[in-house]
Amino acid sequence: MQKKRTYLSFIPSFFTPLFVTCGLFIGSLSVWTGVQAQSSGEAPSGPLTSEGNYKILPISPPPEERTVLKAGMDEPESKLSSNGLLLSQTKDEEFSETVEDIGVQRLVDHSDLIGLARVLKIDSFWSADGSQIESVTTLQLSRQLKGDHEEGAQIMVYTIGGFLPQEDLGMMQAHEASFSYGEEVLIFAKSHKNGYRLVEGAAGKLVVTGKNFLDHFRAQNGSLTSLVGEIVALLHERNGGGALWRPTTAFSGSGFSPHFSTSAQQYFVMSGYRRWSTPNATVPFYVHVNTEQTGQNDGGQADFLLAICNAAKTWNRVSRANFSLQYQGTTSSTSTGYNGRNEVVFMDKGSGERGAVAQVWYRRDLTIVEADIWINDDYDWNVTGPLTPYELDLQSALLHEFGHWLVLGHLADREAAMYPKLSGGMVKRNLHQADEQGISTIYPCPSGNCRPD
Repeated sequence: MQKKRTYLSFIPSFFTPLFVTCGLFIGSLSVWTGVQAQSSGEAPSGPLTSEGNYKILPISPPPEERTVLKAGMDEPESKLSSNGLLLSQTKDEEFSETVEDIGVQRLVDHSDLIGLARVLKIDSFWSADGSQIESVTTLQLSRQLKGDHEEGAQIMVYTIGGFLPQEDLGMMQAHEASFSYGEEVLIFAKSHKNGYRLVEGAAGKLVVTGKNFLDHFRAQNGSLTSLVGEIVALLHERNGGGALWRPTTAFSGSGFSPHFSTSAQQYFVMSGYRRWSTPNATVPFYVHVNTEQTGQNDGGQADFLLAICNAAKTWNRVSRANFSLQYQGTTSSTSTGYNGRNEVVFMDKGSGERGAVAQVWYRRDLTIVEADIWINDDYDWNVTGPLTPYELDLQSALLHEFGHWLVLGHLADREAAMYPKLSGGMVKRNLHQADEQGISTIYPCPSGNCRPD
């Protein structure tokens, strides 16, 4: 049945899983019964962030004017990014090497609060439906550029991901920000519940280090004073002129200085220490092609499954990396969550969400114990081609998301599979040299070649 070409949510028909030989089907579905929600409260020992890991330093390019593809839309619609792989139907545009590279104009325009703050407390807990870990971070404002709080006021910021010390379990979601205890930050936030959410996820948080800022999301840094001046000028322009206040002295924090490696490989790895159990890391996974989009020119269920498996096999062919993604069969799951199995499923997430999102679960020692991917069924997917400018290639998107399973961050090289943008009509099913270098760094092959011919 062909998926309706509409940007509105719909109720999908979940097909009985079709068994296609893409690997060996083994085992049975284990059911997670859930646990009571809990709060982390106190700071864990060691240099852990709210996700229980070391600093996440992914690379991402400076943002162009981004447009998110809605299913069935005739023209691009400007949207803010959320979580996961950014999917767009427009061609890449040139960008200037200025402070605008961090997207400050969009951040300012969509923020209810802009301010300098220090992290006081991080509480993590299960979501209401038990599907993911969420966190509320308490920050104390030291200076406010936009908003109506008093100086020194405490605010709460909601994020997806976190670490539950009593259960020795953490969860991270690609493109979502995390905080560290005592960290000084500049945040761009929008109202949410009785607090805030960051604008554009991880892009809405910059770390303050003395007189400079660090943008971990894009691995950029710069002068905090210059950035604050840019923000003030934009706010002045938006408010119709009048007296323009600019900082007369350099802004600085109180000396917080996080570890920030200058190695491109370290930027590329989402965590220098979180990984699957090694050596000979093996990641079994299951797939549910529960989408109405199969059939006609988009490809059948067997084609959709083959596209997902081929994306995994592309990573397996990296000869200098000692790991393997292994398809094990179908699953009946229709949503992601911690259930002891690595699963790929289609979910209705709405046109305002990302096209696909990887989630990773790990222990205190930073060993990964599970990973999942949801594919947004409100986007138009194709696996057999030819693609229209409004269709997205499933294999290309999954190649990127499996990279996140293996804890790779983003690359600024537009040819790389881990470049965080996939345009409509684009096919990117091969790895770039930098992709291979990153995965070989995390899972090195002792012999130098773990895939002999």
